[in-house]
This record gives sequence, C-alpha cells and structure tokens, in this order.
Amino acid sequence: MSHPASGTGGGFDLIEAELAAVATETVRVASGVTLVGPGMPARLVLLQEGWAIRTRAVGDSARQVLDILLPGDAAGIDTVLHGTTRHCIESVTAATVRRSPPLTAADLAADPVLALSVQRRLALRAERAETFLANIGRRDALERMSWLMLDVLTRMEERALCRGGWCPFPLQRAHLADALGLSVTHVSRTLQELEGRGLVQLGGGFLSVLDRAGLQAVCGYEAPVSARVAVAA
Repeated sequence: MSHPASGTGGGFDLIEAELAAVATETVRVASGVTLVGPGMPARLVLLQEGWAIRTRAVGDSARQVLDILLPGDAAGIDTVLHGTTRHCIESVTAATVRRSPPLTAADLAADPVLALSVQRRLALRAERAETFLANIGRRDALERMSWLMLDVLTRMEERALCRGGWCPFPLQRAHLADALGLSVTHVSRTLQELEGRGLVQLGGGFLSVLDRAGLQAVCGYEAPVSARVAVAA
C-alpha cells in the first residue's frame, strides 16, 4: 500500500502574489508551536509546509478547533486588522511558514492590491466558519466526521497532495474531538463505524477514502468555495 511521499508541502502556489511578496521571512517550526496568538506581533503568516489549527480557548482548560490549516493557507489577518486576537494558530506538524514584518491596518490601507487579497482571504474564511458552525450545530457525530474527512481530502487534492485516494492525516483524536464538539471516546467509536462500513481507512498518519460516494451520502458534503487563485510569475 503506497502513500504520498510527504503530503505536507505543495500548497504555496495557492497564495496570492501580494501576500507572498509581503511575507519575506521563512521560519521552520516544530509541532505544537504557537504561530499567531494574543500578545504576539501582528503579522501575516503563510503556511508553506505542514498543518496547523486555529483554536479558541473555552473556559479554563477546554478549547474549540475553529479550522484546520493546510499548506497554502494564511493566518494572522484579523490580528493585523485589529492589533490583537483571541484565537491561536498552532502547528500540528513540523511546518515551514513565511511571515511578514509586524503590520497594521494602516499598512493594508496604503496598499489597495494587498488589501483586496486580504479581503478575499477573509471572505473565504467566513464561508468556512459558517460551514463549520452548521456542521457542528445540525449534524450528528457520523455526519460531522464524514464532512471533515471529505473537506480535508478535497482541499488536499486541490493542492496536489493526494495520490490514489490517500492523503496525509496527522490529526490526533484529541484534535478531532476539539474540532467536532465530541469526546475522544465518541471520536474513536465514530471512526470505527466509518471503517467498519468500508468507507474510510486510517493508519500511519494517512487517510484513505475507500468509498467517496458513500461518505458523501452520509453527510451531504459540498465542496467549499475554492481558495485557488492565480499567482503572478
């Protein structure tokens, strides 16, 4: 059984040229590193390789995973606009990021092309946030998990990081629980049911969707608005 070689890079061609041009510093980080968070400098962060999650603390010890960031995704936009943020971006795997110098909303206003690129990213993020909310609020556990898997697979295909129906899937059960509003035990039962139905297979940090039509029938998945944009040569 073969897997994609790494599946952590390849998405940087989805970054608009305007964002790429301002993100001049390249940094390699380990897993579990906070890339954006309260009290940190306001800068744009572009995920070149690796996976990350956007999280929001709930109470003293709980958190909600708001989104899963893949190669080619951008973060830190609201931090630049507001000067601060209440969420964190944390690397799930070792990652390579490109980041801008500290920026302010005035810097964006002074560059209309960059501002339009940022606005486009914010619109895409708003669309994803609405879909995440609907997924958690109106679907059961099996539907939520099916939707998340298809969403990851679709976005990884867009980045040419899949092969033969397999794609990297480094998310742990705790990540899935925090993303889907479930307990870790419920996540395990849900994964077992999907595998038992012959819809998916998980192992070694990879996901295989064995029956895509069957998985789509579980949750009624519709692909999100594409983030693919042309990048100037």
